[in-house]
Amino acid sequence: MLVLQFKMDDGDLRQFDAITALESELEKWLEPDAELDGHDSGSGEMNIFLRTDNPVEIFKRAKLLIDSRSGIGEVQVAYRSLDGVGDYVILWPPDLREFKVV
Repeated sequence: MLVLQFKMDDGDLRQFDAITALESELEKWLEPDAELDGHDSGSGEMNIFLRTDNPVEIFKRAKLLIDSRSGIGEVQVAYRSLDGVGDYVILWPPDLREFKVV
C-alpha cells in the first residue's frame, strides 16, 4: 500500500479540492499498475491510498503529476505491505525519519 500524505490546514476547502482533483488524475494516470483505494483526512493531513505491487515505480510516476500541481501543500510518501504488518518504508522526502497515518 502506497500512501501519499499531504499536510493540510483543517477546513481549507481549496486545498482539499486540489488534492481530490489530484487523486482523480492519479487514478487515471497510474492505471492499470496501481488501484486507488480511497483517501482519508483529519488531524492536519490527507492521505491517498494506492494498491500496487511496485510502490517505488508508482511513486516515481505519481511524483511527476504531484510536482506539476499547486495548492496541494507538502507531501510525504511511504509504503508497507497490504496486510498492514511492518513499518512504513519512506520514499519522500529523503530526510524524513518517521511516517505514520493518524
